Amino acid sequence: MRDEKTREVFNSTFFNSTVEIDVILRSHDASTVILNLSTNYSLAPANNSRVCINSDLSTTYDLFVTTVYDGDLYAREFHHIQNS
Repeated sequence: MRDEKTREVFNSTFFNSTVEIDVILRSHDASTVILNLSTNYSLAPANNSRVCINSDLSTTYDLFVTTVYDGDLYAREFHHIQNS
């Protein structure tokens, strides 16, 4: 994670940083859910989180994602992706 003002990578351990991720990936007609994932990551000591799927995405899908970034001395930050 980076500080929004300075753009410097901040110390995830010192700021007790976490990220929550909720992902739903489904077929475009909503008949099949490919992935339904809710998880929390501590960003210490690494400064990243990833979601990987082992599936052929050669057709059209709908993706819904919510991420929540949090850390001591920082405001909680939400990001939403819908129908991407």
